[in-house]
Amino acid sequence: MFCDLSKIRVIAGKGGNGAATFHREKFVIHGGPDGGDGGRGGDIYIIADPNVNTLTDINSSPIYRAECGVNGTKQKCRGADGKDITLKVPVGTIIKTMKNETIVDLKNIHDKFMIARGGIGGKGNVHFKSSVRQSPSFAEKGEPGEEKEIVLEVRLVADVGIIGLPSAGKSSFISIISNAKPKIADYPFTTLSPNLGVCNLKSIIGEQKSIVFEDIPGLIEGASQGKGLGHAFLRHIMRTRILVHVIDISLPDLVDAYKTINKELEIYGSSLDKKKQIVALNKVDLMPLEDAEKIAKEFHKKTKVKPILISCATGHGIPDLIKNVYKLYKKFIQEKADEQEKNPILDEEYRLFRPAEESDHYFRVIPKEETESGTVEIKGPRIEQLSKMTDFANTEAVSRLRHFVKKNGIEKTLSKMGVKEGDKVLIAGNYLIFRKVL
Repeated sequence: MFCDLSKIRVIAGKGGNGAATFHREKFVIHGGPDGGDGGRGGDIYIIADPNVNTLTDINSSPIYRAECGVNGTKQKCRGADGKDITLKVPVGTIIKTMKNETIVDLKNIHDKFMIARGGIGGKGNVHFKSSVRQSPSFAEKGEPGEEKEIVLEVRLVADVGIIGLPSAGKSSFISIISNAKPKIADYPFTTLSPNLGVCNLKSIIGEQKSIVFEDIPGLIEGASQGKGLGHAFLRHIMRTRILVHVIDISLPDLVDAYKTINKELEIYGSSLDKKKQIVALNKVDLMPLEDAEKIAKEFHKKTKVKPILISCATGHGIPDLIKNVYKLYKKFIQEKADEQEKNPILDEEYRLFRPAEESDHYFRVIPKEETESGTVEIKGPRIEQLSKMTDFANTEAVSRLRHFVKKNGIEKTLSKMGVKEGDKVLIAGNYLIFRKVL
């Protein structure tokens, strides 16, 4: 079954806990701390695989978890890292947030993106030894891995989209010009999923060129609102550069058929109706060629669009149609190249600035009146990470966190906001009792 939309939750691995151990050896008194670090949690990647055509396998599980890092042990032994997992998706998959915001577009073969980063391993107590703390009895906890809910949406990558009403002959057309083998029958909606086919142009234009065509399931009036099958697949033609509009010449009203499809493209949006379009009147083998030419002239007169007469049964007009498609395609590529030449992207014009919110020293104190918890909250990447990795059951570990609060100016800010000793402040889901550090 073709599946082009999936909602999943990804949970990267938690980092392993650091060890709070001490060296033990015969005749060695006060051997000192020797706790090893925890291993890093596994990451979750998503890769565009050319051998994958659907999200069916991804849809088989709503949650994907990477392996957690292993805890550190004595003798400064570091825990093993958790294994990464890689989810394979079709080329052309867009990853979005649940709010429909695009995270990344995997439109090229083997594009790879880390969607959830594993947590770092906690440091063992060997790292916290100092002149004033000879025997630290605490270690860091492993950092939790990132957790996200995402939407995967497939938009197939093709140069030319083939559109039209059901039974217009779209599948027959793509089967003739390419290596695609779609299901073909004499009833509507035979095609239930998009088909891709590569058309080799050497025998037609004499050059070793190729164009990727995409056959979209038949559209009907109301497709943009979800009627028929079209709504589910209209997104796939968003990436195409050119549209071949196939119309059954034996229909009683060709102009109405033409306008019906274009109206749906316009309603759907995303500038689908603005794409270059070639109209092909199919099944001319069902009537004398003179009659077909008269119908084509009448169509041209009413729509100002000159159609090409073709027959998928006999091959009539197919080479001419492909030549016209290639002519448009070549023009499009040239226009893009000219545009890039006129407006080159110079590396020196761009500088990477790191937002203040991502700095280790950045913090923000939110008054209790503005929080859902009714408690003063402290936000910031480093302070929140440290809170998650602190063992609040260990007084030495909590003391380290308080020293960080003082050193980075957070203590002073809390005092100015009226927070008193003994009050609770919330940091990344953990409550810290506020005490001034001398």
